[in-house]
Amino acid sequence: LLDLEELDADARSIAAGRTGRLKVGCFPTAGTRILPAALSDLKRSHPAVEVTLRIAEPAHTIAMVESGELDVAITYEYAALAHTWPASLKREPLIDENLVFLSPSAMVVSETGEIRAMSADADWISSGSGTAGESTTYRICADMGFVPNITLRTEYYDLVTEFVAAGLGVALVPALGIVSHDRVNILPVQSKWAQRSVSVVY
Repeated sequence: LLDLEELDADARSIAAGRTGRLKVGCFPTAGTRILPAALSDLKRSHPAVEVTLRIAEPAHTIAMVESGELDVAITYEYAALAHTWPASLKREPLIDENLVFLSPSAMVVSETGEIRAMSADADWISSGSGTAGESTTYRICADMGFVPNITLRTEYYDLVTEFVAAGLGVALVPALGIVSHDRVNILPVQSKWAQRSVSVVY
């Protein structure tokens, strides 16, 4: 009878969300900038909940939430590449962030921050081929009247920042992708496509 009472108490705790497992998906930048504080809050309010984490891009984590492999995912959507969300999922907006332009500190920055004049002939650094970040870079540059010469690609914005600081090129990155860097110029981008929304999907 005691075992049954304990089982009943465990089942009630799981049903109430006080204990159990939470399977979370997250893209790398949010994993660094958003998730630590969120999980810290969860640990304080629900100390018995066990969290497992999967780091991947939204194209993967959204499908995993839909299949039940994940309970929740932090995802993003670029303004230039809006897509339809599965009807079986709910989405709660977290933040809207702007994209910023990065250039080496040695590159002269005009008072008006005219990105086209600074970067039309520069080498560019982008996220991986075929990614939303790369497509958005092409879209923004097309609006400015040129095609970026992308010579280096990486999925990690911390690496993009270091590559820019080393003088290997210029880049467009989401604001979450960079906090500050003393060897990089950070400029706002005047484009309706220079935005990204971050959401929780479950």
